[in-house]
Amino acid sequence: MSHVKFRPLGATGLKVSIPCFGGLHLATKLGPREAEKLVRYAVERGINLFDTSRAYMDSEEKIGRGLENIRGDILYCTKSMRRDGTIVEELDASLMALRTGYVDIYMFHSVDREEDYRSVIRRALPAVERARQAGKIGLLGLSTHSRRILELSAREGVFDCLQFPFNHAHRAGLADGLGDEIAGKGIGILAMKPFAGGVLNDPELAVSFIAQYPWAVPLVGFEKKGEIDQIISLFENPPPFDERMRARADAAVARTGSGFCCGCEYCQPCPQGISVAAIMYYPVIERQYGREKMDAVTLQRHFERFENDCDQCRQCESKCPFSLPILEMAPRHHRRFVKLMNGG
Repeated sequence: MSHVKFRPLGATGLKVSIPCFGGLHLATKLGPREAEKLVRYAVERGINLFDTSRAYMDSEEKIGRGLENIRGDILYCTKSMRRDGTIVEELDASLMALRTGYVDIYMFHSVDREEDYRSVIRRALPAVERARQAGKIGLLGLSTHSRRILELSAREGVFDCLQFPFNHAHRAGLADGLGDEIAGKGIGILAMKPFAGGVLNDPELAVSFIAQYPWAVPLVGFEKKGEIDQIISLFENPPPFDERMRARADAAVARTGSGFCCGCEYCQPCPQGISVAAIMYYPVIERQYGREKMDAVTLQRHFERFENDCDQCRQCESKCPFSLPILEMAPRHHRRFVKLMNGG
């Protein structure tokens, strides 16, 4: 059986498994018992860092129940989207859900605009620092989908670690030298979305790409034990990202494009009650489930709601961390859906 490899998280002093466990899928894909069994299995296989958030529905609760009484040296990273002093209320809620008195890494979640960043620094950070002094927190971090905020965070050097999307379709954020620059300052880098929320479905290629960057600590969302085994094995002996792999990556990007929805759902909520995230994520749903297994009735309702109720306020576009042209893409997805339903 393959063995987990470990990698330093910047200069934080933490050594973390490759891969780490991304906790969003525990909330969206698995029931309580299945989730608890899966996190215990991950620990058995050697994974030692679990990433979650207050925004990930019941993910914290599932991790807390699954690892209660067996946590040992397991590392917890959780996050909050609060931007002011009330963040400590969410911290306490996270500690309760995780059934612990201490989290190793606490992050400001999805800080994608400079006004949010400044609010975090001025209003939320002092409260979190007090919580750290009280022994509730180890390291401080920030997650973002914005290269501008990533650069700002690296320049100001306030945080011990940063979390950012990184995969062979979204290379520009870190692969052009910024990752090396951040790592050179001792800041840890947690690489989220190595599979782009399921859009990129070639594990060998995904691992080959990210393994070449010694500073990248990948967060992978798992749904099955076999997936854990496969990814651990690939990271133990990663295929080199050579010309063959580079051509494979280019072909994958040509098929999917780099402008696709990763399913982060930051476009929600819509003032008109439209399920924007479901509409934008439709191509992935189609690929994963096909015509026979997808919930076509619900999807049709979502598309009709968009067609009838969207007032083009563009709030969803302003919130999208990847600046996707949602009002242009949604009708295309609807036409694609209609074509599939008509047997096209």
